[in-house]
Amino acid sequence: MLSAYSQDTLVSIVTDSVVIRATRVRGFQHSIPRAIALIPEAQFQEGQQQLSLTESLVGVPGLLASNGENFAQDVRLSIRGFGERAPFGIRGIKLVVDGFIFSTPDGQGQLDNVDPGILSRGEVLRGASSGLYGNAAGGVVSLTTASPEEGFQLNGGFALGGFGFQRYQMRASLS
Repeated sequence: MLSAYSQDTLVSIVTDSVVIRATRVRGFQHSIPRAIALIPEAQFQEGQQQLSLTESLVGVPGLLASNGENFAQDVRLSIRGFGERAPFGIRGIKLVVDGFIFSTPDGQGQLDNVDPGILSRGEVLRGASSGLYGNAAGGVVSLTTASPEEGFQLNGGFALGGFGFQRYQMRASLS
């Protein structure tokens, strides 16, 4: 029941009940719904020049990837406004590559040294649940490189395009 007071009278208004639910029990963090975008290998490998991660991250909801064509500065990422005011690089977003943290303790990071041609999977975690990963209040970008197959493997490829674009790639693995 909601009561409203005025100067002379008391008015009572009956409203519908509101139910608020929250997880308050420790240990259930992994079952909380999260805003996660999965980026498959095809989005990194097929139809891309693979010059910058911006090409693959541009379609992720809630993530702004810019500055991919400026090779003097790193890719700029912004999740929910975090990292938007950084003059260069990535701030306020936890960067993880193959389980290794690529962010410094103050929240700054760069992904220039990650070749999109070797990535097999990407995950972008947005929202409050990114606080489970530490000081990354804006979100988490986790990238996974292709794991080698059994035995010796040699892969190669090339891409040609307009304006003299050429890209040659070779990967060798032994496990």
